[in-house]
Amino acid sequence: MRTIQLLTLGLLCAGFFTIMPATAKADMNSEISTAADHAKLSSTAANIEEAQLHLHHTLNCLVGAKDHDYNAKAGDPCTGMGNGAITDATSAKVKKALERAEAHVKSALKNKHLATVRKLAGKIEAELVKIK
Repeated sequence: MRTIQLLTLGLLCAGFFTIMPATAKADMNSEISTAADHAKLSSTAANIEEAQLHLHHTLNCLVGAKDHDYNAKAGDPCTGMGNGAITDATSAKVKKALERAEAHVKSALKNKHLATVRKLAGKIEAELVKIK
């Protein structure tokens, strides 16, 4: 009887670890969705400060709290979803696409002209939506 219990426990544990990658993917998808949402908010912002704040949220969702580009002061709408969409990426193709989006966010953050930042943020949102 004890052998059957141990075997059952072993199979349950094996099943649990098989499911874990799907959880990581769900985190990545949530991070990407939230990053896209904040890029959209940036594209409709009333002023440059608001636009840049939402771009920082977008960047934080992409890179995660352990990255040197993470801006804790800006806040992180992806807290608890994972380690950043780039870190949680499930394939090299997705990771590369997310890294391109990250570069575009960083470029937009350097711009101080609201109309330009809005336009760039709209492109970033579209880019992120395609990745999901």
